[in-house]
Amino acid sequence: MPSRRLVIGACLLIALIVILQSTVRISVQDIENTVAEAGVFGPIAYAIVLFLGISVPFNPVSDVATVNVAALVFSPETSVAATFAAHTMALIVNFVVAKRYGHTGIRLLTGRKEVAIVNRLSDKMGYRTVFLTRFMLPITAIGIDIVSYLAGIKQLRFVPFYIASIVPWTLISIVYFYSTSHLKERSLVLFFIPAALLILGPPALLFLWRRFRSRQHPST
Repeated sequence: MPSRRLVIGACLLIALIVILQSTVRISVQDIENTVAEAGVFGPIAYAIVLFLGISVPFNPVSDVATVNVAALVFSPETSVAATFAAHTMALIVNFVVAKRYGHTGIRLLTGRKEVAIVNRLSDKMGYRTVFLTRFMLPITAIGIDIVSYLAGIKQLRFVPFYIASIVPWTLISIVYFYSTSHLKERSLVLFFIPAALLILGPPALLFLWRRFRSRQHPST
């Protein structure tokens, strides 16, 4: 039965997450040591770690911790360039995987009802939606890249999808790495403020905008 397959798939996924989190513990210090030991290849090591963090669901490496290490270790220019490379690789892999295997994977793990839900979500995924949701880091760049998967399932054209994705992410990277570079020389407490604002700011603004619109156009 579809519901039974969904329960089994969910249980296996939860078990995998628990195993990863309990057996593979990777701290900020571990990431920093790995990047430092890489020497001149440090930016490449960072880009690979970040790429895996975005492309491998439920991996034990924290994306936020990874970019924090880059902000501490590298210059803003190096961090932006390496992050751009990681984002590009992740967008290609996630999009291609979803485009080729998305529907098959969903059908294997779920039933018709769940497939219909995913199809409805992917139907709403246009290039404008991709662009706007890229600013919502918790659902697009931290953990699972849902937007790339839905865009791939909908069979969007890759080049417009890539541009709509990489432009917001690069703007965020520039703001983040240059602001942290400026603040870390003053206080490590201030160093973490940009990340918090970039993660929480867009969802908060969206919430306030929706409340404003609902007051301007109350339902009758």
